Amino acid sequence: MKIFVGVANDQDFVPSDFFWSWEKMIKSYPYEMKRIEHSWSSIRNNLLVDAFLKSDCDICVKMDCDQKYPENYFEVMIPLVQKYKVIGPIIHNKWKKNRFVPLLFSENQYPARAHLINVVAQGVVEVPYSHSNLFCLREVWEKIPPPWYEYKVSADGLRKESEPDFDVLSKIKDAGYPIYTNTDMTVEHLVHMGIGREEFEKWY
Repeated sequence: MKIFVGVANDQDFVPSDFFWSWEKMIKSYPYEMKRIEHSWSSIRNNLLVDAFLKSDCDICVKMDCDQKYPENYFEVMIPLVQKYKVIGPIIHNKWKKNRFVPLLFSENQYPARAHLINVVAQGVVEVPYSHSNLFCLREVWEKIPPPWYEYKVSADGLRKESEPDFDVLSKIKDAGYPIYTNTDMTVEHLVHMGIGREEFEKWY
C-alpha cells in the first residue's frame, strides 16, 4: 500500500505549522510526495490528480499547506479509505467572528457557500458534499475522465456558475462513490488575516 500525497502550494512560503505537522505524520506507509504550484486552483488540482495517476501509488491524499494536521492523520485515515474508498476529515474554514466553521455542505448549498454546521453525528458519516481534500483509492480517479476540476461560467462570461470543488465531488458521486467524513478527525486552516474597522476599533 503506497500513498501519494499531493500538496497544493500557491503561496511563496510554507507555514511552519504545516511543515512540522507534516514531518511527524507519515510513519507506517511508503509514500511519494508531490508539491503542485499554480495560481489557478483548478489547474493546480488537475496537475495533482494527473501526477497521482502516473505514479504507482494506491491511495491519493490531497492536502493544502495552509492547514494544520494532527500527528495521527494518516494512521487513522488510511484504514478508513481502504474501507470507504472516498473519505475526508472535518476541515474548518478560515477564522471569522471568533469561530471556525466546518466545511460540510448539504445538497445544492456548496455554490452559495452555505455551511452545514449542525454536525451531531460521531464517527464516519456519509455527507452530500465536503471539502475536496480527501483520501481516495486509485479506482475512484481512474473512473473520472479529465478535466477533473473545472470552472464553469455563464453564457455571457460574466458570472461563475459553479465551484471546481463542488463539481469534482459531484463527479465522484456520479461515478458511484459516496463521500464520507470522519467527524472524529479535525483539520483547521492556518490563518493570517487582516481585521476590519469594527475589530480595529475594539483593538484600540
